[in-house]
Amino acid sequence: MSNYETILTLVQSLSSRVDNLEKENRELKELLGSTRSTSAIKKIINLVESLPIPSISFDKWADKTLLLVEHKLETVFENGLLTGINSVINDSINESGELPIAVFNRRPNNYYYYQDDSWKPLEQSVIDHFIGRIAYRFLVEFKRCWYVPNLENINKREDYKTMYNTYYMNILGGKMTDESRNQRAKHALYMLIKQ
Repeated sequence: MSNYETILTLVQSLSSRVDNLEKENRELKELLGSTRSTSAIKKIINLVESLPIPSISFDKWADKTLLLVEHKLETVFENGLLTGINSVINDSINESGELPIAVFNRRPNNYYYYQDDSWKPLEQSVIDHFIGRIAYRFLVEFKRCWYVPNLENINKREDYKTMYNTYYMNILGGKMTDESRNQRAKHALYMLIKQ
């Protein structure tokens, strides 16, 4: 390849990069909109930067929250899975002095969590995973704490069969979809921690 061809290839590559950067810049400007939007974003950044640094990361707090599930089985038996999940999260918040999760009144759909030594926007998939882990833990604890100890009675007694069916249906969340459960639990979480 001659020097001319090398230079031409380099110029074409650089031109393509500049075009991509200009397009990205235009998209960002459209996203930000007016200077008022920029000002609002700066306020959000300042709010997030002003959050206290918790002594526990979100992942560790989530793991500690799972330990409370066993004590809320009766709540699920009587009131359903969503009530049990909300009760576990409420107890975890009350037991924790500082939370690794935050929301603001003015931004109800924006959650932030403390992980890897910084506050980050909490993606829907992370909160869904957290709520799903609590739901799954209820299933595990149900089997360990109620089903296995009562298996003989379930096989022999009609009242235990009925209790088993009712409790198991509640542990699974009844007719509520996972998406609906997660949205409702997320809203309850917002109401508990809003600042």
